[in-house]
Amino acid sequence: MLIKNISTRLIVWFTVVLSIGFASFLYAMSVLGTKQMIWVAVVVILLSSSLLFWLVRREFNPLRNVSVQTLAIISGEREQLDIPKGTEIAVLARQFNRLLAQNKNQQRELSGRQAYLDILLSTAPLGLFMTEQNGNIEYINPKMQQLTGYTLQELKEVGMRERISESDREGTLTSWQNAITERYATAIDFRFVTKSAAEKWLHLELQPVYSNAMFIGFAGSLRDATNEVKQLEELRTQANRDTLTGLLNRRGYDAAVQRTLTDARLFNESFQLMVVDLDEFKAVNDTAGHEAGDWVLQKVADIMREHTRDTDYCCRLGGDEFVVLLLNCPHRRAKEIAENIAADIERMHKEKNIVKVTASIGLTSLREDDEDEQDILRRADKAAYKAKHAGRNQIVIDS
Repeated sequence: MLIKNISTRLIVWFTVVLSIGFASFLYAMSVLGTKQMIWVAVVVILLSSSLLFWLVRREFNPLRNVSVQTLAIISGEREQLDIPKGTEIAVLARQFNRLLAQNKNQQRELSGRQAYLDILLSTAPLGLFMTEQNGNIEYINPKMQQLTGYTLQELKEVGMRERISESDREGTLTSWQNAITERYATAIDFRFVTKSAAEKWLHLELQPVYSNAMFIGFAGSLRDATNEVKQLEELRTQANRDTLTGLLNRRGYDAAVQRTLTDARLFNESFQLMVVDLDEFKAVNDTAGHEAGDWVLQKVADIMREHTRDTDYCCRLGGDEFVVLLLNCPHRRAKEIAENIAADIERMHKEKNIVKVTASIGLTSLREDDEDEQDILRRADKAAYKAKHAGRNQIVIDS
C-alpha cells in the first residue's frame, strides 16, 4: 500500500512536469526559430529530469532512512525508528516501534521465566534430563551429574547404557527402547556404576513430550533408590515372609504398603495394587489333598515373581488371596502384568493332574483422596469380588 501511494504521487508529478515541459516546448515553437527550439528542448529536458530526480529522491528518502535505521536496530546500535513527518512511512514507523516494544516486553518476560527455570533445574533434588526423539540425551541438570558422576558430554559420547550393571543391562535397555519406540511413559529401576566405580540403585522415570500435538522428545527424572532397595531387602526377612511361598506375609505387606504410600506422596509418584483371588482352590484340596494345594500356592508365587520386578512387592495375605504392589508402573503395563499372571495360572493345572485353577483379579491405583492403605486394598478387593461373581477368571479394573 505504501509503495502504491508513492508510485501514484510520482505518476502525478511526472504528468505535471511533462505537461509543463510540453507546454513550454509548444510555446517556444510559436515564437522561436528551429535552432533556438533545440536549445529550449534541451533546457526543458534537463530541468524536467532534475525536477523528477529530486521528486523521486524526496519520496524515497524516508524509506531509505527507515532501511538504514532498521539495520542499526538489528545490530543493536539503536532501539527504535525515528518518526518522519507527514508521510505514510510515519504510520509504518509507529507500528514497527510498537511491535519492537511488544517484542522487548515478551523477551523480558521470557528472560524472567528462564531465570526461574534455571534456578529450579539447578536446585532440584532429582536428576532431570531431556532427550531427542531417538532417546539421545541432550540436557542434564547438576543433580543428575552428581548422581552419575558424568558430564553431559560424557553421557552423549557413550550414553548411560555402558554404565548400567551388566546383570540389569538387558532388561533395562529393553524397557528403555520399548518406551522410546512406542512413545509411552515408563519407570525403570536398575543398578548403575558411577564414575567413581560405586554401584547404586537408580530409579528412572521417562515421559514423552508433545508440543502442539507434535512429538519432540522425552523428559525424565532420576533419583538414588539404593536405600529403598535396602529397605525392601529388610522387609524380606524371615519374620515378614510366608514360609510356604517365600512371599511377604501380612506383616510384610503392611510395612511395604505403608512405606510405598509414604514415598508416593513424598515424591509425587503412584503405584498399582492388584488383588489375586484363586478360583476352585478348595476343589484342589478336596480332590487332590493339601499337598497339591500347597503346590498350587507355590506355583502362583513363582508366576508372580516371574512377571514382576525386584522392586515390586508380591504378598500372600492368607489362604488363596495374594496381593501385588507395582511401584511406578503405568496403568497399561499393570493391566498387561495382570493378564499374564492370569493366563499362566490358568495353564498351570496341566503340569499336575489336578482341578483347573483360575484367578479373579482386581486392579486399582493410588488416588488423591485415599486416606490410608486400607482404602486402596478395599477398592481392589471389591474389584476382585466383582470379577469372581461375573464368571471368574476375569480382571476387573477399578479406575
